[in-house]
Amino acid sequence: MNSFLSDIIRQYRNGSVLIRILFINIGVFVAVKLVYLFCFLFSVPPDWSLSAVRWFSVPADVHRLLWQPWSVFTYMFLHEGFWHIAFNMLMLYWGGTIFLDFLGNKNLILVYIAGGLFGSLFFILAYNLFPVFEPVLAHSLALGASASVLAVMIAVAAYVPDYTVFLLFVGPVRFKYVAALMVLIDIVSIESSNPGGHIAHLGGAFYGFLFAKMYRRGFNLSGYLDAVSAAVKKRFLKEKKIKKQQYTRKFVPDNDGQFSRPKRENRSAGADPGDRQKKIDEILDKISQSGYTSLTKTEKDVLFKYSREE
Repeated sequence: MNSFLSDIIRQYRNGSVLIRILFINIGVFVAVKLVYLFCFLFSVPPDWSLSAVRWFSVPADVHRLLWQPWSVFTYMFLHEGFWHIAFNMLMLYWGGTIFLDFLGNKNLILVYIAGGLFGSLFFILAYNLFPVFEPVLAHSLALGASASVLAVMIAVAAYVPDYTVFLLFVGPVRFKYVAALMVLIDIVSIESSNPGGHIAHLGGAFYGFLFAKMYRRGFNLSGYLDAVSAAVKKRFLKEKKIKKQQYTRKFVPDNDGQFSRPKRENRSAGADPGDRQKKIDEILDKISQSGYTSLTKTEKDVLFKYSREE
């Protein structure tokens, strides 16, 4: 089991963005099924498990959305039915593989997320604008990666419309026709079944088309998500910096005028010139070679203890 889990983790870390998105969706699906299984085995009322899933599905009701704003993001990784996730992941792998060949890893994750956000936007707007949805507005939810997947598919079709794929029993077909058929199916299916889902798909398709057209003109519509990602990384992953004034390095010339190995000044009164300075030197050398995060807790404590004595 440990070997299996290690292999899964390695595949996730070393895989492309596409592989990571697939892993996240499948992992969330398995987690949901385990929650349902737990509720079944321990006779937990089904309303409890369903309520847990609802908190991660995007609601059509704006007032409810205010209580769970994260759902506009989480819903695009959430599935309940096996065939639902199976179809979405197969389509994502197929379209995502082509996407990576032309548009790259970074754009894939940005289009996936932005397509999902546009899907939720179309879903919420439709249910709040069209009178036909008023009776079910308070109870309507959307979940699944379909809007994100369609955004990826349509982006490929709009960027390389004449790219040819081979379909079983059909033969070579230009990708733009495959994408057009998918959009047409969603449009004609709104009236028959799952209208919210099909409307969300169209939101993802709209973003995918818009992204590809603007990207061809040199403007990346997903750049704002890239900026948000960079800001988050800067805020939460930024390494702590050591104050430069705490310990300084001096190059001391030898008798022949050459500069020897840097020596560090120790400004603490009464400091031991031997062990203490040697320990600080070792820690600072480790920081210069591997970064601050490579230090052990003990080494960090030693460094900050000495720095406070300055």
